[in-house]
Amino acid sequence: MTNIIHKIAQNVELSFEIPEADKEIAEEAKMYFESVSKYLKIATQHLGVIYDPFVEHSDVPVESVIRHRGLLTRLSNKIEENFEKVQVNAVKALQKLHHFSVGDSDIQELINSFEESVDSVTDDVSTLLSLLRYNYRSSEFRSRVINLVDRIRSNSKELTDFIYDRIIDHIDSNLLAKDWMDEAKDKLELNDLSNQGGPLITRLFEERQKALHPDRFPAAEKPSQSLNVSDAPKMHYPDFVRKMPGPLGG
Repeated sequence: MTNIIHKIAQNVELSFEIPEADKEIAEEAKMYFESVSKYLKIATQHLGVIYDPFVEHSDVPVESVIRHRGLLTRLSNKIEENFEKVQVNAVKALQKLHHFSVGDSDIQELINSFEESVDSVTDDVSTLLSLLRYNYRSSEFRSRVINLVDRIRSNSKELTDFIYDRIIDHIDSNLLAKDWMDEAKDKLELNDLSNQGGPLITRLFEERQKALHPDRFPAAEKPSQSLNVSDAPKMHYPDFVRKMPGPLGG
């Protein structure tokens, strides 16, 4: 029965064989999308430096804000630095995913939706940076900061959910072919190891001991079988790269 299942699994695997070069590109794309999510989390958490005090104190005099404008400048520089890391990884992720977009409407749809989501976050970040650097004298400074941070965090969460629920799921299921067949193969391999005489590490130790001390292990009537261990298209830069201030943007 096990041999039959092995044969079926091998036939199915050969029918849907994915070139190793494509798998490597897909793995790199997945890594960069995960990095986008990681740096989004870091960037949005850092926004609490200005968000939390403004939420806790409703009466913030404009004069106090003006006195601390140097702090606002340093804060805005750090915010820009944080979201530039998001941008860099977003561009790299798109470059990798574009490799699979020719003739695949599903991937092109994922790319378009991802670009729109990053654009939305980037637009709000640019507005926040401008507010912190040039419009801190406004009487609505506090309320605008709170509203912008709320929107950035909300859109960033939606982007992160989209990355994992749609993009990475698509990469795993369609580009890396990680599905029920992988799980079945893993179980089959484990069963084979157990049928060959116990855990692999134990059998390797026994073989080593036999080689070192053959006199301690009488020859068996039938020799045991030894373990055979050996057994993309043209890329364009999305709008969010040009919109963001700094070396990546315009």
